[in-house]
Amino acid sequence: GIDHAICGKEAETGLFTAGDASSTSGFKTLEGLQKCVDEGIKQKTLSNTDKLLTCMAPPETDVYGCKVLNEREETYTLKEDIYFGGIAGDVCFSIEADDITLDCNGYTISGLTSKNQKVSEAKEFKDAVEIKADKVTVQNCDFEYVGTAVSGEKNEDIVFKDNTVVSYDFGVNLDYYDGVLIGDNEFLNGNRYASLVNTKNAKIKNNKIEQANGVIEGSGDKNSRI
Repeated sequence: GIDHAICGKEAETGLFTAGDASSTSGFKTLEGLQKCVDEGIKQKTLSNTDKLLTCMAPPETDVYGCKVLNEREETYTLKEDIYFGGIAGDVCFSIEADDITLDCNGYTISGLTSKNQKVSEAKEFKDAVEIKADKVTVQNCDFEYVGTAVSGEKNEDIVFKDNTVVSYDFGVNLDYYDGVLIGDNEFLNGNRYASLVNTKNAKIKNNKIEQANGVIEGSGDKNSRI
């Protein structure tokens, strides 16, 4: 039977991704979508009113706005730029399960309320990503106007790679960690690009740093290389 078959936003233009009616990866053709709908009706798993919406719903791992990421061993992928300056909470993304990757796919996570907001109009910049789990990767993100791009405390095995962070207070704030890799990023026009107080087994390599202060470390740091 069908298992929440997916088209995603491509359905709006008729451009479907590879897959078939029994998968969760999408459809190659309109016929694949029709097969999904027909199968759902036959099995009485889809009503006349929701059959198309169910088949066309984007997967939970496609990200279009701030949210809690709490599915283990999943890769969450941004599908558009996010401007989170107007959100009610203090952070855009909260990662709350182990073995999660947040892949921004080259999109921007901005502390402004919109692309057109003037920086002078922003009252404060909130944090973008808070990590509350182990074995988390954040990659391919363009952060701008954030308090901290990624923050967390007392977890293990965090990877922050291939990101750009512009206009920030802290780039990476990961204190009391065991195992941190910060590699192949750009930190531009910020205060302090990393805080690793009492963090051990940290590696910082191949980063471009301009107009920013260095790393804050503590007496408990062990086996770390910068």
